[in-house]
Amino acid sequence: MVNTKKPEILPMVHSDLLEIALDDMAALRAAGKVSFEMSTWLVNKPRQKTCSVCMAGAVMLRRGLVTSYIYREDSEYNPNDCGRKNEEQLCAINEMRGGLFYTLGSPFNPEQSLVAAELNRCFSAGVMTNGLYPEKMYREAIKRLRSVGL
Repeated sequence: MVNTKKPEILPMVHSDLLEIALDDMAALRAAGKVSFEMSTWLVNKPRQKTCSVCMAGAVMLRRGLVTSYIYREDSEYNPNDCGRKNEEQLCAINEMRGGLFYTLGSPFNPEQSLVAAELNRCFSAGVMTNGLYPEKMYREAIKRLRSVGL
């Protein structure tokens, strides 16, 4: 079976991307049948009737972004399988998941660069569990990013 649904295009706003990822992870966690492994994007495991996903993989799965999704055992998918229009956004989610905010902001907007640097410092001092920082840190990052238009 191939996914024939036309995938949505994710926003280019980093705070929106991070919020979408957290919400999609929560929805998948509540639905069950998904394990979270930050070392993989999206792996289909039909024999176990489950999938393994990372933060960006949760977005890929929940929003049907994999355009070539074929239900085979242990098929692994990454942002390249989601079309060029979503690849950059999914990679940005993965960078933010890892606490890497230094690439955000414009060199022409010192306020954005300062917030990105502050977030980088904050996350580098944080403690990850299973490849994730506490959700509270991500939610605070969303607020800070929005405060400067990111």
